[in-house]
Amino acid sequence: MIDKLDELDLKKIEVFEEEKDRALTWRAGDILIYKTGSNNGNGDKSLTGHTAVLSNKENFVIEASKTGSHGAKVFHWNVSNLWSGASGIKQYQVTSMFGTPASSSEKQTAVAYGEKQVGKPYALKTTLFTDEAWYCSKLTFRQWLAAGYELGGAMNFIHPIYAILLVTPNDIAIDVNTRIYKDWGTDLPKPL
Repeated sequence: MIDKLDELDLKKIEVFEEEKDRALTWRAGDILIYKTGSNNGNGDKSLTGHTAVLSNKENFVIEASKTGSHGAKVFHWNVSNLWSGASGIKQYQVTSMFGTPASSSEKQTAVAYGEKQVGKPYALKTTLFTDEAWYCSKLTFRQWLAAGYELGGAMNFIHPIYAILLVTPNDIAIDVNTRIYKDWGTDLPKPL
């Protein structure tokens, strides 16, 4: 069902004339997601999926990850470092519940919050409202919470206590405040 909603959003994008005239720039603040079951950058099936937020620096993302060669922390680096080789890559924009895109100021707030976390450790055993350690979707969630958007997805509807404990990439993808902007598939995201 989520994929069907994504398809409908993509069709909607194609219909609007203003969407055809998009600026040819990197869209800072947008969210990259590959979902559970997609291939990660190593070509293995992902058990959890992954998220990152596009940076102000073209082709750079802000993401929390555990890597073999670079350690486990929050990174601000080239998108190719973890996304090359992944599948099911989709780019989401953050919007109001009614589809109005987040403002430039809100996007900058989300990006700036993430930049302040760079270098902090990666950990899965953490709660959403602590700042000492991060996993990918917690960082994305908190970046956008700083800008006034709670991207808790279905967990908020199941039981509010889950929103305090965790958020997954799938939760962010299905949230009413995210809309698919581009389905990259196995291509690396790049300026449009």
